[in-house]
Amino acid sequence: MAASAPQLLLLLLGCAHALVAVPPISSDKLYLGIDLSTQSCTGVLLDRSLTPVRPAISINFDDRLPEFGTSAGMCSGEGGVVTSPVRMWLCALDALLGELKDTGLLGDVAATSVSGQQHGSVYWTAEGLAALEGPASGASGFSEALPDAAFSITDCPIWADSSTAAECAAIEEAFTGGAAAVARLTGSRAYERFTGPQML
Repeated sequence: MAASAPQLLLLLLGCAHALVAVPPISSDKLYLGIDLSTQSCTGVLLDRSLTPVRPAISINFDDRLPEFGTSAGMCSGEGGVVTSPVRMWLCALDALLGELKDTGLLGDVAATSVSGQQHGSVYWTAEGLAALEGPASGASGFSEALPDAAFSITDCPIWADSSTAAECAAIEEAFTGGAAAVARLTGSRAYERFTGPQML
């Protein structure tokens, strides 16, 4: 079966990796690719030969959702803090799925593939995870079904954040051999934009 709405949301917002069974290839089925990137949320419908059946639909955050006040999809603060609002991502996903529904082709989708914001992290609350078990009564989309209380941080640190120099130094100092030891163990030294130092 294709991904359920909760699986899709968890994949897009980086909470889990879901194993989704792919149905047998059928000539009349389509495949949906969704990319939740820094500046936009984009979807493309493909046929079994992976040829787009229509132009991709893209929801540019700055243009379509100006109420979030982003520049290039980001909010920049003091001390190198760079975040994106999780609610903006939810609203963009709702808008994308709404436009895809208007094509009349969503019913033909057999499987969905998603890619999410690089080095972007979303922090769920127990209430938020519980909300994924069943749709909220009367909710018309993810943005209505998941209130701010679903997330412990509503402005999520992303790849452009450079506020964690002290945390990176602490990680490297914890290893005998410093940055080189961290790189040998993990494949990279500690960089400010990485999720680990942001969590620390």
